[in-house]
Amino acid sequence: MIDQQSGAAERFPPIDLLLSGASDFQTKVSALNAREAGAGNLILGETVAPGIVSTLNLDEPQRYVLLTRTHLEGMRLSPELARTGALARLRMAANDLRIEGIGGRFRVWTPAAPDLTASLMLVADTWLNNDAINGAPVFAAGGRTSLYVCGANDHEALEDLRQIAEKRYRASAEAPQTEGLPLTRKLLTLREDKLTELDV
Repeated sequence: MIDQQSGAAERFPPIDLLLSGASDFQTKVSALNAREAGAGNLILGETVAPGIVSTLNLDEPQRYVLLTRTHLEGMRLSPELARTGALARLRMAANDLRIEGIGGRFRVWTPAAPDLTASLMLVADTWLNNDAINGAPVFAAGGRTSLYVCGANDHEALEDLRQIAEKRYRASAEAPQTEGLPLTRKLLTLREDKLTELDV
């Protein structure tokens, strides 16, 4: 990032893209509206898949801070630039991901930043080896800290992922503080580089 007045390079703020269920996101927005927060103080969200919203979050020690337009103005960032920077950070985080599994079905996670795990779907082109799965990638992201992947033509694996998505969603709904926020029971796939539900 460049300071427009001095021309000096600044360190880009540690902004991450985290995923939330659309209902959780709307609950937060409604709470802010009830306090008459004003447009500049509303959370910035973007729908990235059916029922899933990405938000911009400042990575601070021991916590994430949801960012608003007012926050970004204080950092001299537009939402577009902040999102571009957050995607770049997510691609860097993918360098430290862990993948385990065999036979075309895999668990993916980021030990250093568990809340970024499901967000890795947004940069699957960075880390996913399509030759290792049978067909288009299919994701199970029941919660923010959970991500599993297989190929769309692997019918046995798909049934496993459906059960995993349901199980992880329930675990997250019951204990979001330890399991991460719940996202979706549905399996997701990539069509024209966009996340959509598999069974539509």
